[in-house]
Amino acid sequence: MKVQFSPYFKYAGVLLCSALLLFACSKDDGPGNKPDPVDPINPTEDAQLMLAASKTDIDEGEIVTFTITADGKTIDADIYIDDEKLSDTTHTFDTAGEYEVVAKKATYKDSEPLKITVKAPAKKVAKLTFNKVNTVPYTPAYGTGPSRMTMSKTHVYTFSSTTNKFKRYSLTNDTWEELNHTNQLNFVGVEGKMLYVEEAVLGQDLIFYLANRKMRAYFPKETGGGIPFRDTWREIDVADQYISGERAAAVHGKYLYYVGNSRNDAHAQSIDRYNPETDTWETPAQLPVAVNGGAHAAIYNNKMYILGEVNPASGDPRRVFYIYDTEQLTVKDVSLPEGMRSSSIVGRPPQHLIAFENYVLFLDYYNSNNVFVFDIADNQWLENPIENLSNMFDKALYTNLMSPSADKLYAAGTKDGNFILYELEFTVVEE
Repeated sequence: MKVQFSPYFKYAGVLLCSALLLFACSKDDGPGNKPDPVDPINPTEDAQLMLAASKTDIDEGEIVTFTITADGKTIDADIYIDDEKLSDTTHTFDTAGEYEVVAKKATYKDSEPLKITVKAPAKKVAKLTFNKVNTVPYTPAYGTGPSRMTMSKTHVYTFSSTTNKFKRYSLTNDTWEELNHTNQLNFVGVEGKMLYVEEAVLGQDLIFYLANRKMRAYFPKETGGGIPFRDTWREIDVADQYISGERAAAVHGKYLYYVGNSRNDAHAQSIDRYNPETDTWETPAQLPVAVNGGAHAAIYNNKMYILGEVNPASGDPRRVFYIYDTEQLTVKDVSLPEGMRSSSIVGRPPQHLIAFENYVLFLDYYNSNNVFVFDIADNQWLENPIENLSNMFDKALYTNLMSPSADKLYAAGTKDGNFILYELEFTVVEE
C-alpha cells in the first residue's frame, strides 16, 4: 500500500508559521517595551510652551530676545507683550515700566507669563542747601540795596546806585566798613559789573568796574608791596570799540572778559578782553548774534559760558546760551530747556550765572525764582531746576551768586532791610 506524506507536511508548515507569528506578536507587546515617541509638532495631547528671555531686568532702550520651547525642542510660536502680538522674537523696550510677556500656539498650552522690568535711566538732580552765614542791618544810609557786588576770600564788596556808597562786609568780623568812593562810579541807567581780580597787576589784588566808557580800578586796603594808593580808585580810558554799558563780565587768568551790551547794539556781538598788566584790549571772537539784553558770563576750565537775551525790545525776546573756548577761540551754541527760553529780562548788574564744581548755575530770579543747572561734563542742562527760591531774598536786583574760591559758593542779597549772606552747599545726586 502506498503511503501519502505531502498533506501532513503542508498542514505542519501552516501551523509552524502561525506559531511563529503568534510568538512575535506576544513579544512586542510584552512588559518593558515603549511605544513610538509622539512628534512634538503634532502632539496627541496639549504640550506646555516654555518662554525664556535674554534679560528680564533692563534699562530703557535695551533689546530683549525671546526663545520658546516645548518638550525640550524649539517651537515657532506667537509672542504677546501685554496682549499685543510681536512680529519678531526680539523687542526694544523704550519706556520704563513692567510688562507681561506670553507665548501662544494652537494645540499647545500658553506659556506661563514672564515679567520684564524696564527701569528709567538715573537722572541727575541738583540740590542747594542755604546755610546762613549771618544777617546784618543794611542801613538806609547805604541805600535800598547793593546793586553791584563782588567778593574776595575775606570780604563782600558792595556799591549802591541810590546813595553812591561803596563798602565791604567782613566775613570774619561780621562788620560793615565804608570805603573810599568816587562820584564817577555811578551812571544813571548804565550799570556795570565789579570784578575782584587776584594778583591783577604786579601781584596785587584789584577790583575793576567798567561803565560808560571808563574802567576804574580799586586798590583794596590790603594792597601791599609799597603801593601808595590803598583804598583809592584809578581811572583807565576805554576806546570806543570796547564801549562799556551793561555787559557780562568774567575773569580768566590775566584777562578780564566782557561780552554783550544792552546799551549799544554795535558792540553787543563782540567778545572783548582786557589785560591789566599791559593795559591793552583786544577782540578775539564774535558771537553768532548780538546779545543786546542783559548778559551774564562765567568761566570754568578755559571755557566761558554766556547767557543773554536777543531782541529784548521786540516784544518777543529769547534767551541764548553760548560756550566760548578761550584757547581755540570758537563759539558753540547750546540749546536751552523750555523753562529758560523766554524771559522778561535776564538781569543787569547782579551776577546770576556762576560756574562751580563742573556745573554752571543760573539764578532765574526775574522770572521763575528757580536755579537752572548746566552739566559741563554732559554738555546739557539738567532736566529739573532747583525750584522756588522766592522767599530767600527781597529783590533780584540785589541778589548775587559768588564763588571766591574753587570750594566756596555764596549767595548774597537783602531781606526785610537786612543784608543776608548764605554759604551754599551744592550737590548733584542720581535718582
